[in-house]
Order: sequence, then C-alpha cells, then structure tokens
Amino acid sequence: MEEIQIKFKFTAEDLADIKHFCVEHFPGFNLLGSNCAEAISLTRNEAELLRSHLTTILARIGFDENYELNLDGNRIELLIDMLFVQ
Repeated sequence: MEEIQIKFKFTAEDLADIKHFCVEHFPGFNLLGSNCAEAISLTRNEAELLRSHLTTILARIGFDENYELNLDGNRIELLIDMLFVQ
C-alpha cells in the first residue's frame, strides 16, 4: 500500500532554512533533494523524520544562555510547527 503524500507549502526562505539546518547538522540528509518549489509533498513518516531532525537541532542551537529562543530557534520552531501532521 502506497503512503499518502501530504503537500506542505513553504516560502523559498523556509526551504533554504530547512536545508541549511538539516545539512549542517545532519550530513548526508537529503530528504528534500534539490526541491526549491513553494510546495513539497512528503509522506507522514518523512514529515515526522524532518520534524525530529529539526527538534534535535533546536535543542542544540536554538537557545541563548538564558534558555530563551534565539533567532535560529525562532525559525526552527516555526518550521517544526509548519510540518505538524494530525
């Protein structure tokens, strides 16, 4: 049985951020390939994997010395929310 593809809409900046954060912190990560469209299709498992990677990155670099979200943390948190699948 084929998994259902879910369409996610992103800006070019969002996709650039996803690629930047994931490739920098998870070498070899290529879930998005060379996709630079404003909407991408992912399976539920792919979306959850991407959210998991971003959550790990958020814990690594997303907070300042006072444990408040920094600029990267705010961007990453937004991307995590955008990838939520019910």
